Amino acid sequence: MAKTKRRHSNLNQAAETIGKSIGNLAAAYAEWAKQRDVIAGELKTYLAAAQKMLLDMGHQTEVSLSQAVKRGRRKGYKQSAEARAKMRAAWAKRKAKVKRVVSPEAKARLSKLAKERWAKAKKAGKSRLG
Repeated sequence: MAKTKRRHSNLNQAAETIGKSIGNLAAAYAEWAKQRDVIAGELKTYLAAAQKMLLDMGHQTEVSLSQAVKRGRRKGYKQSAEARAKMRAAWAKRKAKVKRVVSPEAKARLSKLAKERWAKAKKAGKSRLG
């Protein structure tokens, strides 16, 4: 009976600790999100003020706030088949340069050295090198 009580007690303590940790994590996340929103608001204010100043000086702003926030390719963008073919060719050329050619003599020498290392390791009773 004592073991069962102790086990339940340990489980309760573990569950309590996990619950507290999750609560702390949720609070930290909420605080971070609040700070992020405040920073984003300040940046939008500064951007709007800078655009107004440029307009007052007679300059047209090239980037609006909504354009500054967008990322990636424009909607509906598709690469031409020719461009994809060029990229594939460039990638194949790059991959071809990476390959190294080892002569049969060098392969044989490396194989012999590896076999000698393994024989030495096995003689010492090891199951792996290093």
